[in-house]
Amino acid sequence: MRLSRFVLPAALSLLMVPHAASAAANKEHLQLMAEIRMLQEQQQQLQGLLGALQDTLKVVTTKLDDSAAATRKGLADQTLATTNIGDNVRVLREKTDETNVRISTMAQELDALRQTIASQPAPSSVGLTPPMTDPNLPPGTATSGCRTTTRTNGPRPATRSSR
Repeated sequence: MRLSRFVLPAALSLLMVPHAASAAANKEHLQLMAEIRMLQEQQQQLQGLLGALQDTLKVVTTKLDDSAAATRKGLADQTLATTNIGDNVRVLREKTDETNVRISTMAQELDALRQTIASQPAPSSVGLTPPMTDPNLPPGTATSGCRTTTRTNGPRPATRSSR
């Protein structure tokens, strides 16, 4: 019995040693499995965030493309408007130059007419008889002998004015 007293606890302790080693290995295995699950959850969260970032990037890229297209269109419209304004200014300049040439020509012709009128002798009143008026003739018509003259409201001859 004495032997059984020592053998039984020794046998039990020998049986427990492999069980203790396997319990430690099991505990370590459980810890590794828990860490793997935590890493998998973190990976899923990162994948979700990455997907959200991709969607946001697509939206931002689309907005940038739309903004670039709007800017391009605005610049094209502005260029067209500038070109049209330049063309209109060119046409106005040509018309202004043409008008200036015409005004200069008319001024020269007017000066020539003034000089011509000034160089002509003054009409003499010798031998003229006052015109006779006929009450049956329309107003503005005068008769002098057998010759009839009609006065119209047309242009009057230029007179020299003092400047």
